[in-house]
Amino acid sequence: MYVYLVFAALWACVNGNWGFFGGGTASETETTCESPLILVDGVCTECAAGTYKGTDSCIDCAIGYYSDDVSQDECTECDSGLSTLSTGSTDSSDCISVCTVTLPTHASSTIPTAGTNVAEGTDVTVTCDSGFQVSGSNTYTETCSDSPTACLSVSTTVSSNTVFEEDSTTFTCTVISSVAPSTSDATACKWYKDSSLLDTTATFSESSDSSSTYTCEYEISSAEDVDSEGDYTCEAVINGNDEQSTDTVSFYVIGIYLYG
Repeated sequence: MYVYLVFAALWACVNGNWGFFGGGTASETETTCESPLILVDGVCTECAAGTYKGTDSCIDCAIGYYSDDVSQDECTECDSGLSTLSTGSTDSSDCISVCTVTLPTHASSTIPTAGTNVAEGTDVTVTCDSGFQVSGSNTYTETCSDSPTACLSVSTTVSSNTVFEEDSTTFTCTVISSVAPSTSDATACKWYKDSSLLDTTATFSESSDSSSTYTCEYEISSAEDVDSEGDYTCEAVINGNDEQSTDTVSFYVIGIYLYG
């Protein structure tokens, strides 16, 4: 019996299995590591480039940081004005001029998605809410910017499409925009008749019940201009270069003649 126990003890020692003696299985898990390795899930690990050493894990460098070597205690921040497009960057060349895609006012979506970091100069496609537009289109593309072009709603109404010769009528151009048109410059509100620019000094005024609604009126007196029938179009100029035109509105004059 003694010989058997000695033999069993030698076998357990060689094979690392002391279960026979009630001691369980000998653990091969490491408990300490030589620098610069760290213990991750029981294994001494070298953190790869693009990461830095945490307490018990390798952590990806955050956006705006990079790590170009292994087993780093911290990541290196990009130079001022530069950032990375994603986490885990491995080289200083990953630090570039970036732009964060912003969802413009009155827009429903962007491609790439709003909040995404893209390289400076990347084109962003914007889809405006229903009834809103930029340069006459519901969808437009422009270079990524911190201040993207706001989608606008521009509409024209007329007090009466058909009036007698001695009456008058008023056209009202209504703009809904987070970017205010000029309320002092007459060139911000342009009126056209059959595509011809009219000589008017009409200007936009802010609506009293909405901080993002502006109106510009143009009155036609048929007594002064009997030849006033035609198609009238309002054009709103925002930021000096973004022009938004409405659908045209037809207006008709009915002449009344008295015979003696």
